[in-house]
Amino acid sequence: MHLEEQGQSWSQLVPAGSGAGARPAALEQAVSEGIRHHGLQTRTRAAINHAFGFRLQGDIQRAVDLQEHRDLLKDLPEELGQAYRSSVNRFLVHLEEQGQSWSQLVPAGSGAGARPAALEQAINEGIRHHGLQPNTRAAINQAFRFRLQGDIHRVPDLQEHKDLLKDLPEELGQAYRFSVRRFLVHLEEQGQSWSQLVPAGSGAGARPAALEQAVSEGIRHHGLQTNTRAAINRALGFDLQSEAEMRGIVRIVSR
Repeated sequence: MHLEEQGQSWSQLVPAGSGAGARPAALEQAVSEGIRHHGLQTRTRAAINHAFGFRLQGDIQRAVDLQEHRDLLKDLPEELGQAYRSSVNRFLVHLEEQGQSWSQLVPAGSGAGARPAALEQAINEGIRHHGLQPNTRAAINQAFRFRLQGDIHRVPDLQEHKDLLKDLPEELGQAYRFSVRRFLVHLEEQGQSWSQLVPAGSGAGARPAALEQAVSEGIRHHGLQTNTRAAINRALGFDLQSEAEMRGIVRIVSR
């Protein structure tokens, strides 16, 4: 489905006759970009390798280009684990892909306990929208003794969204509450609001098309929790469906 959204097809990326051990470059690039920028599951590469016997590789070992980033990696604490080193490396590569550098985000002299705002924002957006590892923040905090924080406790700004959260059913679980709140924050980041997507008077069993689309795109492209749809359905009594569910319905109806 992701390939079709990008106007591509499998046959365009995989040469005819590619068999076990193959490593089609165009496919490898498409998978890496899909994971990094379009919200594909991190196991996508492994799944394709297993299914077709390919040997696609990730880009986690891609080297940085800027000298300041090379120096930064060279000076990482010796005790920093390999997983954290990889995440720091990947973040610096990500910065270069965005046309940024560490020195633009971190004021000179920032030491233990610092919390550079621009760096914190870049990491949060990288994790949320660009496929950075969830441990990136922890890796940088440990490597530089910073105190960067995530945005999991960010609350909506619009009053209608605050009211919506206040009126959620008391029995709604904490995980679902978090996902509803994160979705409302996401809407505001996109310049949208609940009332733009949900017609007034929508009640139990409703399936607002614009809301359904926003939820699906948020999960697929913007790092929203996969339980967001279920959380909204449970909280509001809606009947939003996933694209997979819709395809199943179409197949049943077409029989």
